[in-house]
Amino acid sequence: MTHRYFYYIFSFVLLAAVWSGCASSTSPSSPSGSGGNGAGGGLVLVPDTFNFGSIAVGQSHDTMVRLYDDGIDSLTFTGDGVSSTALRDSNFSVPLSIAPDHFHDIHLQFTPSAKVLSALDSIRYNVQGKSYTAFVTLEANGAGGPSGSGGTLVAIPATIDFGSIPVGQWHDTTINLVNTGNSVLTISSAMLSSFELRDTNFTNSMEIAPQAGITVHVQYNPSQAGVGSATDSLHYSVGTTSGVTAIAFSATGQAAPTAPGTGSSFTYTFVSIDTNGVSSRPTDSSYLVLSNSLAYAGKTPVLEVQDKNQGLAYYHIESNGDLSSYFDLSQIGVGGVWLTIPIGSKVTTNTTLLDTTISFPGFPLPINAVVTATGKDIGPATVTAAGHSFTCEEGSLTITLNATASGLTVENTTQTATIWYSPQITYYPKRIDANTSVSLDPSTFQQQTQTSSDSYVLKSYQLK
Repeated sequence: MTHRYFYYIFSFVLLAAVWSGCASSTSPSSPSGSGGNGAGGGLVLVPDTFNFGSIAVGQSHDTMVRLYDDGIDSLTFTGDGVSSTALRDSNFSVPLSIAPDHFHDIHLQFTPSAKVLSALDSIRYNVQGKSYTAFVTLEANGAGGPSGSGGTLVAIPATIDFGSIPVGQWHDTTINLVNTGNSVLTISSAMLSSFELRDTNFTNSMEIAPQAGITVHVQYNPSQAGVGSATDSLHYSVGTTSGVTAIAFSATGQAAPTAPGTGSSFTYTFVSIDTNGVSSRPTDSSYLVLSNSLAYAGKTPVLEVQDKNQGLAYYHIESNGDLSSYFDLSQIGVGGVWLTIPIGSKVTTNTTLLDTTISFPGFPLPINAVVTATGKDIGPATVTAAGHSFTCEEGSLTITLNATASGLTVENTTQTATIWYSPQITYYPKRIDANTSVSLDPSTFQQQTQTSSDSYVLKSYQLK
């Protein structure tokens, strides 16, 4: 019965702490009145060009443009951008949806000047979760570009405000770059004013055909809380003429939370596989944050989490980014301890929790029992869960019981909890518990092995 007793103790040790606290778009490549690319399920039809003919410089003129959904799915207009202040489009202050085979009429105002005889309006829309852009050019006096010049590079939009976004996370946006002239335009480089900005589109020079455009992705990552800004300066040439187009970015950085707020909930799909490789039917396992500012067992703030069986678990993010979880080991005389996964410090931890000799009735030899804990950082990883892709830090905590008698292994049991911790939600989107137990049957002195694995993958979550 000795091996069973140890197995019971070890199971209690491992299960005493519930590991609940451990933790785009595509757009057409060139401006086109037909939306450039039909999204498969939705396609906006707009006129490529609207020519006002001969009109007086400085005089505003209004025109109606019909937007038609020529696809099989509904589409939603989300905004617009204009290449010049000479053109005004105030139709999309709020999103607008139209059904397949339906249309919507908008009004555009154009005020040509001596230098601006044409302007481009980019109309952005979504279909099936993807983003697209349709373009329409307004021109006067028959000019296709400013005074028939070689053209300039226009960024639409030229000013981007990300609003309030978390510090330390890259945020992507799409920008349309248009050659407004009649000659080939070459973008040679992008000069960034801050390391918070990332533009990798022009490691090699890129050409844009006359009256055409491209769509590029640029990322911004606020490094600290508060208002920040950066500029992306695109250097280009048309023939022997050079120019620079600047794109301004701004955002208000939000300091990353140290823990989910009280009332946050996390639901996992739970799968268990036993010794014989038999998988249990997946079930849901839910956790609720009761507090994220608790003072508990010598640490603060501590996150207190309740599982669906009313069990409680506690964890704390150390100042160096390590993840500590509280274990109640009073059943083996150790009491409560904090054990750490070193995802911040990267330094492997080895802790001896118990080292004692025990005698049991019916077993002829004294048994030396040693319980140890080892925390490791495994490294960065990406986890896809709950409809999102999470950038994580992977780490593990292994608790081992090794019981021997005169050099003979009586019990050797390990449980490793591997977590994928996401700073984005300050929680883990995935966890796997692996258990192995090798024990000695005292009646036959034969080794018995048991293995099992429990897997938790985030199914849904709600942050408060």
